Amino acid sequence: MHPIQHPTYLANIRFLFTNGDMGCMQGRGIDLRTYQGVKFDANRIYFNVREGSMPPPHLNRRWPAEQVETFYNWMRDGFPRGVALQLRELPSSASTASRVRRNLADYAEGSAELEKLRTAFEGIIKLDADDPDNPNAYFNVAGIHWLPEPLHCRHHESAYNPWHRAYLQKFEDALRSIEGCKDVTLPYWDINSGDVPSVLFDPPFDKYTFPRAVHAPNGTIVAAPDDTTLRNDKSQILQNIDDFRIGDDISAALGASRWEDFNGWAGADPWVISPSGARLPDHKAIILAHDKGHAACGPTMSSPNLTSFDPLFWFFHCNWDRLWWRWQQLYGGTTLPDFKTLLDGDAFWLTNPVVNGLDPFVKQSGDMINLSELDVDYLHPPEEKIPEVSEPLIASARSSEGIRIADNDRLLITIAGIDRLQIPGSFDIVLMADGELIRKMALFQSTTPKLCPTCSKQGPFATTFEVDRTEVLDRKLTAALNIYGQDGKTTPFPLSKAGDPKILVRVKTTT
Repeated sequence: MHPIQHPTYLANIRFLFTNGDMGCMQGRGIDLRTYQGVKFDANRIYFNVREGSMPPPHLNRRWPAEQVETFYNWMRDGFPRGVALQLRELPSSASTASRVRRNLADYAEGSAELEKLRTAFEGIIKLDADDPDNPNAYFNVAGIHWLPEPLHCRHHESAYNPWHRAYLQKFEDALRSIEGCKDVTLPYWDINSGDVPSVLFDPPFDKYTFPRAVHAPNGTIVAAPDDTTLRNDKSQILQNIDDFRIGDDISAALGASRWEDFNGWAGADPWVISPSGARLPDHKAIILAHDKGHAACGPTMSSPNLTSFDPLFWFFHCNWDRLWWRWQQLYGGTTLPDFKTLLDGDAFWLTNPVVNGLDPFVKQSGDMINLSELDVDYLHPPEEKIPEVSEPLIASARSSEGIRIADNDRLLITIAGIDRLQIPGSFDIVLMADGELIRKMALFQSTTPKLCPTCSKQGPFATTFEVDRTEVLDRKLTAALNIYGQDGKTTPFPLSKAGDPKILVRVKTTT
């Protein structure tokens, strides 16, 4: 195998180090768990492995000269990150986890498992009246996500995925607290299946009645006693999913081997910068699919304010957690050390005890990486399509490597500099050519974004649409912004009041 003439980090270099190596060298200030760490200390690593002082000599695991040459070749080529090889084969043996979450579509009407799930939902809803202070009561668990205060939920940052994984576990534990339901598991709704299971439109999954009022941080009443959650009908949900092209975003996420490109918001488009020179978050991939999905299901689901009170929320979010686990399995990131190797940036959000807490859960982001340690697993849809791994977008490349312009007539149209802190609620951005809608995206946020701890971390952002040039050739490109109301309907919002964003057009390029 060695020497490899042109190795990359994700395909080759990250596998050169054992967990023992990582732990040993961490004591010397060398981080072997991340791309940035290995790149930063590449010279020290090279001299140590060449001279035989790493791994420690007493372990008798000195690198062969050919393996050292592979590492040298990686340095010579400019530390290419590359893409990870996909591990498409799922474990062949049955899962040993006690919580195996399955597709809701596979639950037969009248089956014992579906009736137990009904009993569990009905049980925690009944606690609202019988024992309103019970932490497992539906109102109390649903209220953790956003309203009523305090505000906890994490969106549009790396902690989005770990926080919601912890939240699902909390909800599933609440379901299990009901007598006779100690082994119930939460199934997922596969939003990419082309259907919404009809059971989601039957009690107790169809709606929720508020037992008391809910107020926004500014004092506005967003739900009065006896109000119910509202949801689009099945045909409208499916039409919205299709119009938003949510499947394309899921495919892009599963085809990305860098964490930042899967998460979406954590990555930054290398071409798009703010006036201060900082790169803007590029709203894409799994977080974009999530945001569009909320908008598709509305009205209650379209805003963080009350979204988790709609019973659909739990099946919906179970699927996003499943897709994250599928991505982890696909690229070999199911344990914390292995997951870190898929990061392009700093691992501080996983390792820094000051910033990696997942309030109000007594957990940290790093605790939520390995589902096996949480005794949870997913049974994925057997027909699910997994895309081939794709190269990330680039802005430049070493002249020795060059840039390839794909012969596919694809353009990247970016709306850059949208200041979401100026927009009171969830909204969509539509791209038009000569006034005709070509694409649209959605962003899921509170009606009071300036009071949101997570939103306030990053106001301006960018979003990119990939289109065929024939769709826009010789046509005037414009954008419009529409804000979602509590009834799920949209009204225009002036772009001039949202940062007056710019439109950028580029040819799609890869290395």
